[in-house]
Amino acid sequence: MKPLRTISSLLLALLVLASSTSFVVGVHLCGGRVDNVAFLEKASPCPMEQKLPPCHHAKSSCCDDTLIVHKAQKLKNDVTHFDLTTHPVPLVIQYPILIADIIPATSTATASFQLYDPPPLHDDRPATLQVFRI
Repeated sequence: MKPLRTISSLLLALLVLASSTSFVVGVHLCGGRVDNVAFLEKASPCPMEQKLPPCHHAKSSCCDDTLIVHKAQKLKNDVTHFDLTTHPVPLVIQYPILIADIIPATSTATASFQLYDPPPLHDDRPATLQVFRI
C-alpha cells in the first residue's frame, strides 16, 4: 500500500508540473505517418522533402509539419468583489455527537510496569563525574 501511495503522489506531482509549464511538441508527418517527434523545438524534416529553387512551383507535398503548443495554466485565481447577499451560503446542520462515541465505556487497563523497581545502575563513577574537554 505504501509504494502505491508513493507512486500516486509522484504522478500527481508530475501532472501539476506538466500543467503549470508551457512546452511545444513538433511532429513531422510523412505520408500520413508520424516520422519524427521533437520536444521544445520543430521536428526535423525527412530526406524525402526537397528544397526546390524559387523558379519551380511545388505541388502538394506528402510531408506535413505540425506544432502542438501547450500553454501554461494560471494557478493564481483572480479574486473579485465577493458579496454574501448575492451568494447565499447554505446552512450545514450539525448533529449532536454522543459522548459515548468519543469516550469508550470500557476502562483502560493499568500498566503492570508501574510497580516495577529497576535494578541499580552499575557504572564507572569516576568516569561519569569527570569533565572531558576537547
